[in-house]
Amino acid sequence: MAGAVYLLLVLGSVALHRFVIYGRSARQLVPFLCMIGGVGGARLCEIARANAKPRIFELGVVAFVFQAAWNFRLPLRQWFPPDVKRLVAAEYGEFSQALTVEGPTIKDEQPSSPASGSSARYVLLNAQYLAPVRGLEAAPRGRVLLRFSHPTQFLPHQYEEFTPRERKILRRADIAIRLIDVGQGTGSASR
Repeated sequence: MAGAVYLLLVLGSVALHRFVIYGRSARQLVPFLCMIGGVGGARLCEIARANAKPRIFELGVVAFVFQAAWNFRLPLRQWFPPDVKRLVAAEYGEFSQALTVEGPTIKDEQPSSPASGSSARYVLLNAQYLAPVRGLEAAPRGRVLLRFSHPTQFLPHQYEEFTPRERKILRRADIAIRLIDVGQGTGSASR
């Protein structure tokens, strides 16, 4: 089934040029690949237990668990813009918003925050989906109070919609979600 779904995706995208394959359109392969991987992994464990010393098998399992934890560390620590906006509104009150990339318009999802360009003491940078990307913008000067990795900094997310030129701009820019105190203030934190 996994092979059939894969071949249909290749046929529709490469041969017939009817659609483009994105991560979201390949998700239907995941259950089949997991089942195939589970069967293969079980068979591999049986062979390893029968032919290897117990200590080598245990080290292999530990290495496998370590690799899985390493692969999941970034996605599991990810903060998304609406969550950051709620946190900033609760801890700091009103804030304005700005972007460090040229192209997208600021979409205010936080009803208690003033419009972009207002005289709020705090400016929240890049707290939204960053598309389309045409160039770089300068960040306002001030003390960085909070800093979160933007979801688009996770490289697999950059292949969902962005062109090679846009990916280059995103990788050159600091697109982290940051709360900047543009007035007088002290203290600094990072998440």
